[in-house]
Amino acid sequence: MPSAYSRIIYPDQSQDPCRLRKVLHAAVLLLLVMLAGCSSPQLRSPLQTPLASASAITAGDTCGPVLALLAQRIEAAGSADPLGYPIRPYPYLRVDRLLASFSAQLETDNQRRAWYQRLYRLGYRARQIELDNLSPPLAVALREQIEVCIQRQAVADRQAADFYPQLTASAQVPDLYSDWQQVLGVFPLTRLIVLHRIAQQQQRWRQDFNSARVLQGDSQHYRPPSSESLPAERIAAWLEQARSASPLGIPALEGAQQAALFDHFAPAWQVFTRSTADQIGSLYWRDGRPGVNGDDPVVYLLPSYTRFNGQVLLQLNYLVWFPERPSQRPLDLYAGLLDGLLWRVTLGMNGRVLLYDSIHPCGCYHRIFPVAAQLKAKPAVAGVEQPLIIPGVAPAREQGRLLLQLTAADHYLQGIALAAKSPPATAEGGIKNYRFSRYQQLRSLASGNGRRNLFDADGLVAASARLERFLLWPMGVASAGAMRVWGAHAISFANRRYFDEPYLFEQFFDWEAD
Repeated sequence: MPSAYSRIIYPDQSQDPCRLRKVLHAAVLLLLVMLAGCSSPQLRSPLQTPLASASAITAGDTCGPVLALLAQRIEAAGSADPLGYPIRPYPYLRVDRLLASFSAQLETDNQRRAWYQRLYRLGYRARQIELDNLSPPLAVALREQIEVCIQRQAVADRQAADFYPQLTASAQVPDLYSDWQQVLGVFPLTRLIVLHRIAQQQQRWRQDFNSARVLQGDSQHYRPPSSESLPAERIAAWLEQARSASPLGIPALEGAQQAALFDHFAPAWQVFTRSTADQIGSLYWRDGRPGVNGDDPVVYLLPSYTRFNGQVLLQLNYLVWFPERPSQRPLDLYAGLLDGLLWRVTLGMNGRVLLYDSIHPCGCYHRIFPVAAQLKAKPAVAGVEQPLIIPGVAPAREQGRLLLQLTAADHYLQGIALAAKSPPATAEGGIKNYRFSRYQQLRSLASGNGRRNLFDADGLVAASARLERFLLWPMGVASAGAMRVWGAHAISFANRRYFDEPYLFEQFFDWEAD
């Protein structure tokens, strides 16, 4: 079945295998010839070339056929990157849920240009990942020519009078829930069973949170690589400066400032340990299967944004991986390869934490820990699946660095304390320093003689599939329990909800100013 990427970029390829190979061979030769015709004496990255200064070209000089052939090669190699969604009329652009939320709110030319640049940058980064993962890789000169062609195509597209109306109408993120699964699964009835089961689990987890009965046994402590500490006033100044510089009001910090924030808010981890399955580590590919190296503890970092109370707020994401969730009983529906926890820090514009929340990389077990006193939880709505909201347990960063306490085997977040006041590590465990790595590294890991994305074209880690997918398929979530890429985290079974929804927290909280 062709991926969503192939269906967007180019039409159906229903040729027989022999003919397909011939077509691909011919396509590669044609690509080389056409790229030679797109040469330019001065090549610059599209992120360095101001869009306003790009020279106008005629429609006949665009490189649409080259892009189609490139897409075919990416598809044939299985290197399509699933982060962000290609926009059908303009496949070199990509959109995510945050950017889609601006599509009907662009009032000035500056806002439209800033929005377009973000769509372009998202597409550019995904394309570089795809080209990095091609085997054999394209020559550097060829990659530069591809970017020249794309720049020409982009300039030609922007000459159209209806460009922005068409772009804003097309820049939408698809719903990942499956209607046909819900219809066949009699969703209105089966969701009631799931709602009841979730409510039972959440009640138990709430009662056991920070319980000494649960948080006991041998454990391993992991410390962040830096003891960086920043005053909230400095953070607020950085955020305000970045927000003011953005026509969209996005407080995007870069370079040293972003690194300093990740250092400042990085948590310590305490993982209760029964086996090597409870070791935080770095991802790798070996013999066609992903694995985790527990001798190299890594926390993967990703900045993101949310919209709350009329502002765009910066979020800091910290992701850890475990080799597996081991089976704890015969026919354990939740056991399987790879497991982890994603911890997210949402910052207010005052430089202080608004709230924390977490999920597992499957999108399961969403938990929210409000911090700001002005956050007031809305009353629960009957028949709507609620995240597990636990107020009063997560201290503000000003009180000290947080310690996240995870249970053995299932890796549930069941405790939050201050790292300075944490119990000493057991002799069997000890203390390790972890290192940081960018989330982007997961999209291009060393694999044999080349590189490979951890996630497939549908955004899943296929090898991490769980048996629970057969139990929960009526909920419409693809391969429930499997690990998935950022932007594909469905976080509700009984409703439709995603971890990166821009207005996620407005569903559950009001803001009551002092």
